[in-house]
Order: sequence, then structure tokens, then C-alpha cells
Amino acid sequence: MVVTKKVHKSAIGRNRIRRRIYEQARQQMPKFNQDQDIVIIVSASEIITMPAGDLESEINDLFTQAGLYKTPHN
Repeated sequence: MVVTKKVHKSAIGRNRIRRRIYEQARQQMPKFNQDQDIVIIVSASEIITMPAGDLESEINDLFTQAGLYKTPHN
């Protein structure tokens, strides 16, 4: 994952964004179909102050749209 200086000027802020996204992605991994290579492009620095529940919801929505989750068998 890369968070550029355009997103946040300070290294501390970029690292915090990176850690928050890594943690949310790590929690979602057991739900994946199979091993995946995922690229997440951060385009806004608001992730630093976003509540954890909102960030989790955003990540979950993105992974659902990408079709990464296991589907229940009927």
C-alpha cells in the first residue's frame, strides 16, 4: 500500500492511514473467496479522522463491489 504526499504531507499521517486500512483489510480476509492481491488507492486524508465503524463499512463496501467475498451456497 502506498499513501502519497498528495494525500497527507506528514509521514506520521500517511503511516496512520496505512495502519488503519491494513487493520480493516486484515479483519476482512477470512471472508475472502481465496488468496487475493489487493491494491487500495487512498485519495483523501479524511481517513485519519474517520470513525472506525465508517471506515469498516467503506472497506466492506469496496470489497463487496470487487467480488472478493465468499458467497453462501444454497
